[in-house]
Amino acid sequence: MNYPTSSEIDRRTFLARGAALFTALHASLLNGPAQADGQSESMRFQRIALESHVPDALAPFYRDVLELPVNATAEGCEIVAGESTLAFRKAEGDAKPFYHFAFNIPENKLESAMKWAKPKFSLLHHRKSGGPVVHFRAWNAHAVYFLDPAGNIVEFIARHTLDNARDGAFSSDDILNVSEIGFVTPDVPALESRIQESVGIQTYKSSSPVFAPVGNAHAMFILAKEGRVWLPTDDVNAKVFAASVIASGIDGSLSGEMEPFTVTRA
Repeated sequence: MNYPTSSEIDRRTFLARGAALFTALHASLLNGPAQADGQSESMRFQRIALESHVPDALAPFYRDVLELPVNATAEGCEIVAGESTLAFRKAEGDAKPFYHFAFNIPENKLESAMKWAKPKFSLLHHRKSGGPVVHFRAWNAHAVYFLDPAGNIVEFIARHTLDNARDGAFSSDDILNVSEIGFVTPDVPALESRIQESVGIQTYKSSSPVFAPVGNAHAMFILAKEGRVWLPTDDVNAKVFAASVIASGIDGSLSGEMEPFTVTRA
């Protein structure tokens, strides 16, 4: 038997490592940074509790306009959005909280969702796109936005990375889950690190000092710097308001020591 020489072994090792490096680099360019572990992919939002100065106005909007199941509570209302529950309670004092949150819809139904929405409510237009549709190229997704009666910036997002296409015209059954909730903070990198360490999830694709998506295409914390303008508006500046999240597929919890946010494992 002819055994390879040490130089041949070194050459093969070099070529194998080079091929592996090229494959990893190619995947990174196509898909963005890899998730650090399985937790980021498995996280799902079960319940998100927010505050509102007009919870009584939100119930009929989500029930009669978005046609979602709505349950009255002693504090306000709970909205069942597919796999997630969105709860609102009355804000204290004169505060007028508003948030950004997104609903995932089937990746092939954005146009159908726009037709469904047209007689019900107005979609916000984005100055740069010249219309209501915003294309997130790095995320391979398209989205539209609208306001609810409390001034929350609500999003329908079709993520083409998800295998969730459906047949037929859009209906409220196609509001699949709450996939994003905005956390506003004076220090985005600090909160990003705290969530990574406390909850065990990683940044999605990439982040900056003023914006960081943490999680996955099914459930994502959108960290925005206080004062940053919320997309797709030109004049709605992000403000800090309390939010509580119950999520599955996470390793730990986050307490509201620095900001009024809590994240609890389901």
